[in-house]
Amino acid sequence: MAALMAALGIAGTADARKGRRVPAHSARADSNPMVRIRGVSGNAELTPLQFAQWLQLQPPGLLEATGIASLHRVSMRTQLLNRTSDEFREADTDGNGRVSAREIATFLASRAARISHA
Repeated sequence: MAALMAALGIAGTADARKGRRVPAHSARADSNPMVRIRGVSGNAELTPLQFAQWLQLQPPGLLEATGIASLHRVSMRTQLLNRTSDEFREADTDGNGRVSAREIATFLASRAARISHA
């Protein structure tokens, strides 16, 4: 049976008792978690204004858990940028003037950890 499966190119082993094919292991360990920003394509990064608008759309509970003041009532773009400039600077770890999904995830995790330990 194993020789037949190998000849057919089937990557797995057969469970002789039940006649089922057991799939080959395909799990892999990766230290880089998959992170994405809703509404933004996979490799895109957010500008300071896009980051501020993204924060504004987040639920109040997320902002409270990370120590960011509520942004729901801010209507002017300049006010929004002013209120989120420190957060953007902290999130932009590579200093390229844009934040990636990975940088946002790291930023939110570090802010939440800092708040929970305070």
